[in-house]
Formats: sequence, structure tokens, C-alpha cells
Amino acid sequence: MPWNHRARPLLVTFEDTVTDRASAGADDLATLSGDLSEIDDGGVTASDVVRASLRSEALLAEVLARAPIGFALVDHELRFELVNETLAQINGVSVEDHLGRTIREVLPDVADAVEPLLRSVLDTGEPVTGMEIAGATPAQPGIERIWSANYYRLALHDEVRAGLFVEEITQSVAGRRRAERLASIAAVLAEADTFEAIEAIVVRQIAEYFDADVAVAGHWNAESGTVTILADAAIREMVAGAAFSFDADAPYAEAARTRRVVTVANLEDRRARYGSSLAPELVAQAVVPCITGDGAFTGVMVVGWLHPIEPDAFPLPQLRTVGSLVAGAFERNRLNHQRRRLITALQETLVNQPPQRDGLETVVRYRADSDALGFGGDWYDVLPLDDSRTALIVGDVVGHDPAAAARMSQVAASIAQLLVSGTELSAVFSEAERAMAARSMTSMSTVGVVIVDTDARTLTAFSAGHLPGMLIHPDGSVHQLTPALRPPLFRFFTPTSGITPIPYAPGTKLLLYTDGLVETRRSDLARDLERLTETLRIRAADSIADLVESLLADFAPVGQQTDDIALLGAFLS
Repeated sequence: MPWNHRARPLLVTFEDTVTDRASAGADDLATLSGDLSEIDDGGVTASDVVRASLRSEALLAEVLARAPIGFALVDHELRFELVNETLAQINGVSVEDHLGRTIREVLPDVADAVEPLLRSVLDTGEPVTGMEIAGATPAQPGIERIWSANYYRLALHDEVRAGLFVEEITQSVAGRRRAERLASIAAVLAEADTFEAIEAIVVRQIAEYFDADVAVAGHWNAESGTVTILADAAIREMVAGAAFSFDADAPYAEAARTRRVVTVANLEDRRARYGSSLAPELVAQAVVPCITGDGAFTGVMVVGWLHPIEPDAFPLPQLRTVGSLVAGAFERNRLNHQRRRLITALQETLVNQPPQRDGLETVVRYRADSDALGFGGDWYDVLPLDDSRTALIVGDVVGHDPAAAARMSQVAASIAQLLVSGTELSAVFSEAERAMAARSMTSMSTVGVVIVDTDARTLTAFSAGHLPGMLIHPDGSVHQLTPALRPPLFRFFTPTSGITPIPYAPGTKLLLYTDGLVETRRSDLARDLERLTETLRIRAADSIADLVESLLADFAPVGQQTDDIALLGAFLS
């Protein structure tokens, strides 16, 4: 039996325990029998009680000795008094070489972590449970292992000792940490918004996760029929190039064709199956097809090592899991890329750059709500009507989504068509409402129109519920441009009355805008317009381009706006 004790006559072995107790002095046994005489009237003798006690002690000794968890007893000087075989195996030190020696003498690499805890237990009596201790023992020198330790205080023979229960949890902790790392990889892949960002995660974090020398991922380009790897040149060289096709004689193409993980265990395996088609640096590699949950092929992930891997040692379940995470990131970014291309095309169509006109310099800006699709219900337009007249238009259809953008395009097209066709200005809005009604449009829109006549040097402003334009005069004064006003476009079918041209002086600047520039969810519109007026007064000498840019920077910093903004500035020379 693996028990021993050098300091005092405690348990030694099962047989020794029984022998020691059986040979106790007659006086001790007599004393014990006398003490127990009072209970000897039920047919139980003192000897029976003694034998039962001895059996219990021996059984306890046997249980602790053979327990699959490490156990030890240390005195107040932290010297081992009892050690079972399990703990001896954990420590790599025999039971005999523990006894009478301190924890620091037996286990110097973990003493700094263990000693303060044990002293606290001995001094306070408060147990320590489930404490993770990391370090190395003579069983595996230089290799960090992790144990779950439970320490508690015992009072024996008027002396204080500490009991230790120790269980190795290196593998379970490693599994937990790998799960945490995998969760972290999943989280950063979920936030990656470009193919380059995905590649960086693969090169750094996924390579580390698999303890690999290199890891890359390439996304599938359906138009070219190739997989393109975006890593730097050195890494691409390690995995034999930056692109490959499905019919290539290489594990990359095989994984793509078969949609199975393809592994190469060593150089001999590689030469036998693929000849010299692979980069010489990598000895072993796993090529993982990146397949989405709905079965779409999005690319491949290559994980490589500079040393051989046993054929059955590749972590195939983990490789497939990470491959599916990369696949999801690739697919999401592919769709986002298509979405951005679509948005850009629509923006260029719906809010395109205006034509330049003699005597009229225009600057336009469009910025979508930071939470929106990328375009919405706001728009601007610069529309030549004849050689000298140009219509400057801003409008706002309720909403920020694709439906709002669709309604905006219809309203904008209707207004433009009515103005170009020479419709009486007072009837433009009412006729636009009739066109909206014919299309069963029920949303509300505001529109502001200013017609600039560079020959007559006049401005003709009329508005359907839109915010007033702002005039900056050559002398630096600022005032609101008062338009002929009627309700927003809906189904009122009312004409616009009182449309009258007003003169302007050369050097005047005009600003038209939608409410996203000045309004916030908690703002007061009158105060917002006062702030805009004061800002324009301060910046009156700026060029029209600089003025527009500064207004966006001051009133709607990138990422902080809460509504779409359409902004149209004009310099009237």
C-alpha cells in the first residue's frame, strides 16, 4: 500500500494499521473497554466496537490510497505526512520521496502558487475549492499542466493539518480554451466586412488555433472560375500561388471538386498523389472546402505545417467547423459586395452629379442615414429648362429603405417631367400628386424648387411643405428664401399660389437642403434654423464647395446623423 508517514504513528498500510491497532497495550484496551462498558448491555461488546473502529479506519485508508484523485496531508510547515499513489503519479515523485519533505522541495515549480493558499487555509480555516493551479512537475518537466485543487483544514491530536485533493484537468482546460478561441474566431469573422479582413483572421488566428505554420483562405470567383487567395506574396508562395481553377491537379482543386477535406500527411504522400505541384515549404496540409449551410461553395481554406502529420491525426471536425465559419463570412461579404455595387449604381442614377451651367456653379452632396440601406427618400436634382433657366430641386419622401427610394425616384421623375414639359409652375405639385395617385402611392413628400434665371438674374421659389432655402448675399448677410408655399405632396391636389420671381445680385450663394442636415430627434426646428443662419453668416466668404463640406462636418459628422441628407449649394455669378 502507498501510504507512509515519518513524523508520527499515523496510518501506514492496510495491514500495518490493523496490526498496530490489534497490538495496542492492554491498559489502553482495558481503558477503552471500561469507557464503553455502559453500552455493553445490548449484546455489543467493547471488543466489537474496537474491531469495528479498526475496520473503519482501515477502509478509509484503503479508499484514500486507491482513490483516482490525488490526496495528501501536510503539516503546519507544509511537509507531506500522507500521500496516495495517484498524487505520486501526478507529481512524478514516489510516495516515499514525498514524506517528510516540503511542497517546495518536492514541487518547486508550483510552490509559489500553492503555498500561500495552504497557509491561508491553515491560518483561517477557510477552505479553498476548485482552484486552478498551473505549472510543471517532475512527471513532465518543462510542460505546463493544470490541476483543480481543493484544500481544507483538519485538527488532529491537537495539531492543525491541511488536506489536499488534487485532480488533473489539463485536457479539459485545453478543450475549454480551444472552445473559447473558436468562439472568438466566430465572433471576429461575423464582424469582418471585407475579404481582406477575413484573410487576416485566417492568417493569424486560425493558423494559431490549429498550431499551424500557415493558414490562408481564398474566395471563389464565379465569373472567372477561380479561387483567389488574398494573402501576401510570401504566404501565397507557400501554398503554391494566388489562384487555381477547379481542374487543377492539386489538393486545392480536389477539395473544391469533391467538397471534402483533403489532407496531405507528408512529403512522400504529396509526391505520390500530386507530384511536384505543391510548394516545397509545406510538408503537411489540410485543404478545407468552405461550404455554407445551404450548400453554396464559397472558397477554400488551406492549413499547412512544416512537419509531417499522422494521417489519422488531422483534426477533421474542427477543420470542417472553421471552414463553415469562413464560408459564412465569405458569402456574407459577397452579398454585401453585390449590395454595395447595387447601391452605388442606384445612387449614381438617382442622385447623380449635376450638369454645370453658365453663370451657375452647383455643388451637391448626398449622405445616407448611418443606419440606412445606403440611400432612401431624400434627393436633389439640377434640371436645365432652357438656355438661361435651371431648376434646383430638393425633396424628401418619408422613409430610408428601398421602398422609400423607389417612391422617391417616381416623385422626382414626375416633378422633373412636369417642369421640363413646361407645366404651369402653380400646377406642378398638384399634377405630381395626380401621378402619385395613379400609382397608388400614399406616402407623403416634401419638395422645394428654385428656378434660377441667369439672364434675368431672378430666383423663383415654390415649396410643398419643405424647409426654406438660405440666401447668402455678397455682403455676407444671410436670410431665408421665402417660397410660395403649399402642403406636402399627398392627395391635396391644390395649386401653388403667389409664385413670384425675386432678383439676386451676382455673387449670391444659395443653399437648399433636406431636414436631415438641421433636425435631430430632440431638437427645436426654429433654434436649428437660427444655428444654420449663424453658421452661414460666419462662413459667408467660403467658396460654395467649402461651404457645403463645412456644413456637413459641423451639422452631421459621419456616423452620427439620424436621417438622410441631400444638400445642394449654388453660386450665382
